[in-house]
Amino acid sequence: MSKMDHRIPWCTSEDWQGVTRFFHAMTLDLNPALVQVQTLADQIRQAFEALSDPMDVLCNATCMACGDICCKKATIWYDFKDLVYLHFAFGRLPETQIKKVLDKTGTPHCMHFTETGCNLSRLERPFVCTWYLCPTQKQVMTSHEQGPDHTLLETVDHLKMLRHQIESEFCRISAGKPHPKQGKTPCRI
Repeated sequence: MSKMDHRIPWCTSEDWQGVTRFFHAMTLDLNPALVQVQTLADQIRQAFEALSDPMDVLCNATCMACGDICCKKATIWYDFKDLVYLHFAFGRLPETQIKKVLDKTGTPHCMHFTETGCNLSRLERPFVCTWYLCPTQKQVMTSHEQGPDHTLLETVDHLKMLRHQIESEFCRISAGKPHPKQGKTPCRI
């Protein structure tokens, strides 16, 4: 584990393999019970698809000219909600947890950052890469004649709600709990 990755969960190969085995085992053991989780993953994927073009336009207008690119300064990783979504949306997890790597000058950045932006599709990025809007992006959004793109902001809020639901449902099932009428089920992973 590098010094840059000390805060990232599942950053060792062994840990990542364990997470992958866990999701694979859950899918095999509880397949019929996971229908709602699969439905939520499909809804999340559709919301990401709806956001993809408007977010790409916004990022193309702001990110590459930015002197403080998030992909370079921020430490990004897949969180548990990302993993649940990715496993059920694509039937697999990414090959590794996201980590920082060094460019030619020795500057750390996200392993998926390239000179033209992210090499992951919006559907496969950690959610933080979509929900975080920097001050410049917010300014661009509000400077349009029609005002802020409320559809984009509403879709991001909808994604937040769906991510909470998919995590709660998956944790309830993985804990072997019956469907609750109300309340939250803690995740025991």
